[in-house]
Amino acid sequence: MAKVTDAAIAALVGFFETGDKPGGVQYEALITAIQEAAQDHEHNSAGGTGTGAGDASAIDSLKYGPDASKTATPAVGMVYIATDTTKQYTCFLVNVWTQIYP
Repeated sequence: MAKVTDAAIAALVGFFETGDKPGGVQYEALITAIQEAAQDHEHNSAGGTGTGAGDASAIDSLKYGPDASKTATPAVGMVYIATDTTKQYTCFLVNVWTQIYP
């Protein structure tokens, strides 16, 4: 499984700091790494390797695309990264997006 490396995080932070926008391929690679790392953590935390009995909560749904394309009715746990505006959202309350970055 892929890991979210310090280099990948630094590269993404660098885009936001300079006002540049990562391309679709860069977002896709980072999102895939985040999803796989979350799944790996869930399986390896409290229950031990591969038992699936970990205590980490999984990311229910991690999507990306144009800001206007995010669903109007998100479920709790959903995360959305707007590739055109670089805004990041999560859903803490049913049907309500909360902008978490920037």
